[in-house]
Amino acid sequence: MSFQTGIRVMKYEATLDGMKVNIPEHLMNDKSMRFAENVRNQYTAKLEELARFCVEFEHVYPEATIEDVMKKLHLPILKVDEVGERFTYTQNELDEDHLIDIEFVGVMESFISVEVDG
Repeated sequence: MSFQTGIRVMKYEATLDGMKVNIPEHLMNDKSMRFAENVRNQYTAKLEELARFCVEFEHVYPEATIEDVMKKLHLPILKVDEVGERFTYTQNELDEDHLIDIEFVGVMESFISVEVDG
């Protein structure tokens, strides 16, 4: 369970082969779970494309190579909600202070944005 702006939001939380998954309870159904499983199954195959997007997207980590990003991101938290689908990297080694969010469409058919907060 988590709290957001004073409103109680129940979340489905699971781990699929090491990848954490967060889906709000009201969106949790068989379709959402199959989607999460498909994303997890495709993650390794799409990792190089994801890393390339990170390196090229608005120079988020301009010194990093694609290989660096692939090694240092580690497994994300997959978040599926009304906003869309995104990975949140809380254990990355690209820097010590920031979370990295990467939004994507479909089963990583394309990547939309990279946001570094902190």
